[in-house]
Amino acid sequence: MAEISSPAQQAQRLFKQHEEDEHMDPAASCSPSRSPMQTPIGQRFGRRKMMHQVPARPLKKKKLRFFSAGAIIPHAKKHGEGEDAMFISQEGSAIGVSDGVGGWIEMGVDSGEYSRELMDNAKRFVQDSGSTDPVEILTASYDASQKKGTATACVMTIEDDVMRCVNLGDSGFIVLRPSAEGYFIVSVSKEQQHYFNCPKQLGTNSLDLPHDADRYEETLREGDLVIMGTDGLFDNLGVDDIIDILGMSDHEFSCEDADLRKFSHMLARGAYKVSQIPTYVSPFARAAQEHGIDHDGGKEDDITVIFAVVGRDPFDSEEPEHYLPPSAFPQVSKDGVSSSPASVYHDYESNSASPASTISFSSPSRMQTDDDDDDEETYNFGVASMMEE
Repeated sequence: MAEISSPAQQAQRLFKQHEEDEHMDPAASCSPSRSPMQTPIGQRFGRRKMMHQVPARPLKKKKLRFFSAGAIIPHAKKHGEGEDAMFISQEGSAIGVSDGVGGWIEMGVDSGEYSRELMDNAKRFVQDSGSTDPVEILTASYDASQKKGTATACVMTIEDDVMRCVNLGDSGFIVLRPSAEGYFIVSVSKEQQHYFNCPKQLGTNSLDLPHDADRYEETLREGDLVIMGTDGLFDNLGVDDIIDILGMSDHEFSCEDADLRKFSHMLARGAYKVSQIPTYVSPFARAAQEHGIDHDGGKEDDITVIFAVVGRDPFDSEEPEHYLPPSAFPQVSKDGVSSSPASVYHDYESNSASPASTISFSSPSRMQTDDDDDDEETYNFGVASMMEE
């Protein structure tokens, strides 16, 4: 009967064989007359590899996240910070916007304080809990908000490759997928209104609640684009206008700071310009006419934009990546002359939805067209190229 050896005995024999191999003539062991399979096992594989062959560990696929930048242009004819707010989570898992309802000003209430508190609470809840459930985030934020006023709200999250969003009121979002043929609309929100120009809203004395928000879910891909905004964006720019603006890019969209800021600024400035043109047939003007209301041109309002590119986390760790420095637009007075700067928020570095700081920026009313040739940081885009300054 053949002797059955234990693993330890087999290992000892292999070690002994290897030691004998090391004293052999290398030339003999590698001679043409000896096939690879005749070469002593220790020389073919080496002691360490033979004794402990570890299979290669598959590389972990880095998770998808939002790489985002945002801009807010306050209403040109109002003072202060405006009534819009937004948040961008540090780890790139959540973004959101809110629009304080302007009617409260007649009662001496700044609804912008409520919208900023709502977004501040949302950001804090995401950071403290790690939640990627937009219903849970909006509900927790709503429950924690105490300021007077009401506001619309749109909150979007991404986990693995799944986007989920809740939208209450007339803020909203578009998800676009670039392709060789153009842009494919992956998902677009619908506004919620009680009646024309009266959106559903959270807050003081409102019967609307977070669970009344519309819910969206979609599988995203690397390279998808998310444009989120308040009604100041979507009342002035339609989906085709937004695609025209983005279509002016002569390179692929990246997660770089400069690209993110550039396109958030372009969209905000595009909406601002349309809002100042009394003859432009804006989405708001078309909707007003459908409801029998006479309105021409764009709609002057606070304008908030978040532009996000879906990408893979380069570090895939819990450490946030620094990528959103502050930027600002000047407020524009009634006659179109630039006055004191008003913040464009992207509260990435701050712990609240309030402005971080201000930087001098060319006036939104001074948009570059084909006839302009100056060195200001201005961008030409489709809806503006056919308008006179």
